[in-house]
Amino acid sequence: MFNAHLLPDPQNLEAIARETGLIQRSSHKFSAAGFLLGLLQSVTKGDTSLNHIVMHLSAFVRESMTRQAIHQRFGPASSAFLLGVINTVLTSRFPTLRRDLQGGLFRRILIEDSVVVSMAKSNAENFPNNGNGRFETAGCKCLLLVDLLCGKPLDLQLHAARQADQSLAFESVDPCRKGDLIIRDMGFFSIDALREIERRNAFYISRLPASVSLRSTDETALGKLLKNTKGNRIDRAALLGREGLSCRLVAFRLSKARAAANRRHVRREAKRRGVTPNKETLERAGWRILVTNIDSDQLSARRISNLYCLRWSIEIKFRAFKQSCQLSRGLQHQSGYHHIEAMVLAAMIFQLLTLNLDAMLAARSEYAASISIEKLSDAFSIHLMRITSDNQTWAFEPDPRHLKYDRRKRVTHWQAITQCLA
Repeated sequence: MFNAHLLPDPQNLEAIARETGLIQRSSHKFSAAGFLLGLLQSVTKGDTSLNHIVMHLSAFVRESMTRQAIHQRFGPASSAFLLGVINTVLTSRFPTLRRDLQGGLFRRILIEDSVVVSMAKSNAENFPNNGNGRFETAGCKCLLLVDLLCGKPLDLQLHAARQADQSLAFESVDPCRKGDLIIRDMGFFSIDALREIERRNAFYISRLPASVSLRSTDETALGKLLKNTKGNRIDRAALLGREGLSCRLVAFRLSKARAAANRRHVRREAKRRGVTPNKETLERAGWRILVTNIDSDQLSARRISNLYCLRWSIEIKFRAFKQSCQLSRGLQHQSGYHHIEAMVLAAMIFQLLTLNLDAMLAARSEYAASISIEKLSDAFSIHLMRITSDNQTWAFEPDPRHLKYDRRKRVTHWQAITQCLA
């Protein structure tokens, strides 16, 4: 399965390497497939030094290279090769999943999120990150766009860690088509981006940031609207921002415990900045506030809220990525720009392969039960370490019992003490 579906075959990898200039002439010390798999093994194990990369590569070639020779392979050509592999994986054919969501209002459901990969601060010159005002930090940001209906990753980009999510608001709008639904967190909120989504006859669901104003069509401010609402739900037409973009406001009152926790967080952040939170901000903290351009006759307010909760799936995918791919641990040393860039791109390929594998297994009857993306990611990272030049080692057929998502009922600390006393 791995050789046939997840990665291009060695001949295609060789063609990509020659096209990008990574390989200019044949050598029994270097191969495109060995280079790629060696990098994948390095980032999953967390050993990204040149010595470790050479040792991983030696399993796929007849004669081992020196660390100086592999160092010379890292450059614009290595980055172009890995980007070519990413493009090949993204454009591969894909099975269709989530039949329960298909045939409805949306052609695709797009979810986006980003994760920052930290590294040694000695790399801050090439990969600057936001520090705390006292010293520099280093890192880079990976942006992932996934189609929820089939599980297919549509785009995976590498950005500077300092680049705010809001500046990336249009990255998911560019591939947006008629009938698509984009679900986004408020970090990516942009009224201009929402307007462009509407112009493309697509749909959006987004949380409303506290910094963005909203009013009802009768000019009632959001804070007053929330305060005067006696029930637990608001579903009405509204105007968004100073520009007055027409939208639909869907808000649900949070539980008392959740609202109290949100308000404590607001006050704590305000104290840290030396300001006092206003009443409207504290009122907003007691509600889940969503804006959308989906009409009420198309989807109910509860359905809108349930669709937004699907965004949590991409958070789980990134959590699985962090647990199984030891990239941050492997980058806790100073290295060259192209070496680090190659490691990050290899980690991005590992993430794409895991997502592809998740969708492919879910389409098979023996894996019909819920698959834990975290367990699958762990199993795949272990499998990568076993791959050698022997084609038989490439096959990946995990036991379905090892990948099943188990919802375990965990007892509290007090219950555990009570059971012990009993």
